[in-house]
Amino acid sequence: MPSLGASYHNCVFLMPTYKPALRHLEHEEKEVQIWSEDSVSSLQACLDCTDWDCFYDSCENIDVLGDTVSSYISFCVNSIIPSKKVVVYPNNKPWVTKELKTVINKKKRTFFTGDLLEKKALSREVRKEIAKAKVNYKNKIEMRFAGGNIRAAWQGLKSIACVNKQADEAKQHTTIKGVPNAELPNAFNCFFSRFESCDFTQNISALKNSLVPLTDFVICKDQVTALLKKTNIRKAAGPDAVCGRTLRYCANQLSEVFSTLFQMCVNHCQLPLIWKSSTIIPIPKTKNPEQLTEFRPVALTSLIMKIFEKILKDEIVSLVYDKLDPLQFAYQPGKGVEDAKLLILDKIYKHLEKPKSHVRLLFADFSSAFNKMQPHILIQRLSSYFNLPDQFLLLLLNF
Repeated sequence: MPSLGASYHNCVFLMPTYKPALRHLEHEEKEVQIWSEDSVSSLQACLDCTDWDCFYDSCENIDVLGDTVSSYISFCVNSIIPSKKVVVYPNNKPWVTKELKTVINKKKRTFFTGDLLEKKALSREVRKEIAKAKVNYKNKIEMRFAGGNIRAAWQGLKSIACVNKQADEAKQHTTIKGVPNAELPNAFNCFFSRFESCDFTQNISALKNSLVPLTDFVICKDQVTALLKKTNIRKAAGPDAVCGRTLRYCANQLSEVFSTLFQMCVNHCQLPLIWKSSTIIPIPKTKNPEQLTEFRPVALTSLIMKIFEKILKDEIVSLVYDKLDPLQFAYQPGKGVEDAKLLILDKIYKHLEKPKSHVRLLFADFSSAFNKMQPHILIQRLSSYFNLPDQFLLLLLNF
């Protein structure tokens, strides 16, 4: 390149081999709902004025009732909660604010006007705004630590340290060897549902006819309200599109209709079809998956159904707790992998204290054990060994 002005030195333009993230990654446009105090109050008032009896009278069965109630709640949320479009750029820093972007844009305009004094003044203002934004973000993280929100605090620290960020490479579509892109969804559906090829309809029908349900299990409204208030707002919604914020913020308003729905499910031993449906998201196990076996299916189910499952689980565990294996550490409150490891090590060390002794360990892992379980055999086992009431057995069969 030619020299600048009266300089005797030539200029060398160095072109980097990499491309900045802003150039080779596209920005994302997201539609975000604004859950302010006013919008939440309006939503609560709308649900308070709802006459839920008209839903019970107009729906012919529990499948239609569950779908109608879920659709109505989603309609109220979409109509009342305001939303806005947010543009997320790949090079955005977590501490960048709207005020800082405004000052930066002002500085960019000075490159076209050529005003040096204004450029210097805006440069000083940009440095001040950057320092101010960083201090405010630091104080925000410290407040999260002080308030006990450790998860959000660690996420803020990871954002500052650029940990667990997406790769700089452009996002590519998932490709599987031997499977065209147009047939990829069907290939995933067939692969994840390969365990449902066996038909146990006759066994299940015969088992249902032999079970006689009772109606002595009552679901309390206060119990449903307490579980609704504990809903994790970060959980993704299922096919019914009822999000966690709706259940948590409107727990007092929705506890009546859901307690009635849950009780109807228990009395009829039937679950709404929308609650049994799920959205399967294939998550890659490796960085560059090439086979269907290198994907892990993650099911997004209804959050309402998860609350109902907690109620049934607590009742079932209370009935069969005395007959559970004391050496079972999975799905037990206050127990985990560490307890199992400590128990095994304790037994090994005690045995090795004996002279001329040795230990052999066998670790067995059943491939897709849960998917290969036959439902009618499970129900027979629960009935014969655990003496579980027929009402819960029919609910498990219906699910």
